[in-house]
Amino acid sequence: MLRSRDIVALIAAVILFRRAWNDPMDESLTSTAHLAFYMPRQHVGGRLAVAPAVLDVDGDGSAEALAVVLQNPKSDWVVQILDLKPAALTDKTHVAPFAPKVLYESQPLQEGKASPLFTTTGQVMMNKGKEETPDTDPSQSNDRTHRYFCGTDWHDAATKCAKHCPSGQATDCPDGESCFADTPCDAQAKKKEKTIETNLYLTPAGGLPSIVTLWSDGMVTLHSLTGDMDDSKKKKRPERQLELRLMWQKHSLSNRTALEWEDVSVTFVDGIDAGNRHGMILVTGYIDYSTADQKEEEDVDVETSPFIAAMNAKTGEILWESWTEEEAHQAEVPLPVATRGTTSIARRRSMIPSLHPNAKVHGEAMANCMHAYRRSLLVSDALPFIYWSEEDASVKALHFDHSQHAKQQQKKKKAGHKVAPKSPKKFGDTKANGWRSGLLPSRKSKQRMQPQKGQPNVVVLHNQLGMEVRSLKNGRSLCHLSLWTETLYTDLNHDGVLDSIQIVTGDHEPPEADEKLDDQYKFTAELVKRVANLDEKVSLKEALEQQVKRTSLCHAMALSGVPNKEELFSANLCGRESTHPSVALEGAPPLAVEGTRKGKDVIMAVNNGMVHRYRGSTGRRQWQLVGKHYEDFPTWDDGSIVALSRIEAENVLPSNRPIVLAGENSLAILSPKKGRVLSTAIFPQPSSRRPVLIDFTGDGTTDVLVITTDAIWGYQVVVRTGASIFFRIVVGLLLVGMMLALLRNQFGPQPGKRSTDA
Repeated sequence: MLRSRDIVALIAAVILFRRAWNDPMDESLTSTAHLAFYMPRQHVGGRLAVAPAVLDVDGDGSAEALAVVLQNPKSDWVVQILDLKPAALTDKTHVAPFAPKVLYESQPLQEGKASPLFTTTGQVMMNKGKEETPDTDPSQSNDRTHRYFCGTDWHDAATKCAKHCPSGQATDCPDGESCFADTPCDAQAKKKEKTIETNLYLTPAGGLPSIVTLWSDGMVTLHSLTGDMDDSKKKKRPERQLELRLMWQKHSLSNRTALEWEDVSVTFVDGIDAGNRHGMILVTGYIDYSTADQKEEEDVDVETSPFIAAMNAKTGEILWESWTEEEAHQAEVPLPVATRGTTSIARRRSMIPSLHPNAKVHGEAMANCMHAYRRSLLVSDALPFIYWSEEDASVKALHFDHSQHAKQQQKKKKAGHKVAPKSPKKFGDTKANGWRSGLLPSRKSKQRMQPQKGQPNVVVLHNQLGMEVRSLKNGRSLCHLSLWTETLYTDLNHDGVLDSIQIVTGDHEPPEADEKLDDQYKFTAELVKRVANLDEKVSLKEALEQQVKRTSLCHAMALSGVPNKEELFSANLCGRESTHPSVALEGAPPLAVEGTRKGKDVIMAVNNGMVHRYRGSTGRRQWQLVGKHYEDFPTWDDGSIVALSRIEAENVLPSNRPIVLAGENSLAILSPKKGRVLSTAIFPQPSSRRPVLIDFTGDGTTDVLVITTDAIWGYQVVVRTGASIFFRIVVGLLLVGMMLALLRNQFGPQPGKRSTDA
């Protein structure tokens, strides 16, 4: 017979058990990082040229192999697939690292001067292009509500097609999922499908595991792991008979000859996101090129332009390409900061005295993005934006919608009415800068009753010029934002205004007499005057000369608006360490994380071991970590090779994901809530470039690839939730005691009688 206290004890036992073992809501994290495999860069007689990429061999969504491009002693390039399955078999730190074996190797590909620039992987779908004939009434099959399905995001809903939400509301979906429109699923029509015939072996999901490589001459190649099917038997072919076959090679630059590449990025967009049968390959870069066929000894007319091309993943056909005139990006964004205390209470918390504006506002290249696509820009994966080195160049396929104000303006223009320019609003005006002006609907808005749209319709480019948005269908440029390098851009306080965070460290030499002062120099010099408490009449050159003698900059500043209109907060990142630094101060790229209340928080690290977390809405410091108190804490001399990012883990909530800081000599896993060091791992050799964060074990947790001059080192990261071992032992003993008491009560001399009973 169960009493009320028995029920309470049972509930308490379940809560303790859940808290002690793998509770995703628990903030108690434990993490380890250990060396799982290594691969010499002179691997199997070949020299590794570009960073490797993980490959999903069987199409189940988990990576089991590593794709690399090597050059053999004969100067021939080959593509290899390396086995990473041993890394997924164990997470024990005492197991010695293994050297991955070569599973497949392609035929020699190219000779001569062309070299690989970038490689990526994906699945070229072959059985998704089916001729479909609906059995139901065509008028019913065209009803868009039949394509409303539940998922964590649009891609998840379009892939699973598991739960139909005919009302278009999230109430029809399980917890944690929303209702999405325009999916390729159809809840009503039963289709007669005619599969495309192919003689190639496919994965169970109907795709070809493929490796895409971009070469320095503009050539793009695609290798697929497949083989010819035996028509007589139609049986699954043994793995040893598969081959890494060159499916196609196409030139991506039309009639242009590439001379030098920067900001190179290649992205594989699958068929669902691309909206076609097989998928799409996006190639982008900042290119020096020539259009005339000239000999090497002749003078070549060199032109420079950002470039992007979309290619069909199955055939390599160029779907569209776009070249942007360099003059379109010449308008730079200055760094003026308004006088302290004039517009924002946040400046009263500033640890740095006020700066005076030193530059005028240039151009309006950013007006289109921040006006017509403000909401999509601020709430999509287009932000945060940061460009610290060439490795930050990227291209993403996202979904953008026009803002409500832009739609109203377009309607007025079509109706023939004159459209007056939008008058500027004061900072702090909720209707101007908040989310109530159509940027994000309120809870009572009717828009919340509509299904979310998420099918990608634009590509967003991140490069040294800033951010550019283009149409996914035809490559037409939609808008552009000119942004500073080495600056983090995001909406810190959730007010609908794009904010920026800059880190200024080290000593800055005064300019030469004939050197032209740019906005960045003036910004730094004014910052020096404030830190050193110099008189305002002191010239910028004298300020820098005195700064070398007195102090070294180690500060961060958060500014609001593009271009900057006010200062949100500023902070000293080193404290007393900045007065007499033991190393040349160098900051790491800042990291934006989920805020403790609303908006974003910022993680900032300096190579003297100081790591901070600041609340973006108020500038209040959440925690501070002094890395010199920990053994093997990361250090670096060049901020471009530092990785400050998050560890993705399936059993951890997004706000509790650990932070990884990887420098030249080691890496550290940090707790995001408390700033504790969860684990560290020292590198056998100094890192030569920024570590690559990928999941090479297929367990859903981000791992780290460290690239040195001689080898590639794979560090497996394991993240667990729950309490300490001691707490687990106590909970286990408590559960055993409760079980023994229950057995004694049921099967003892007097069953059902308690010691407290009369």
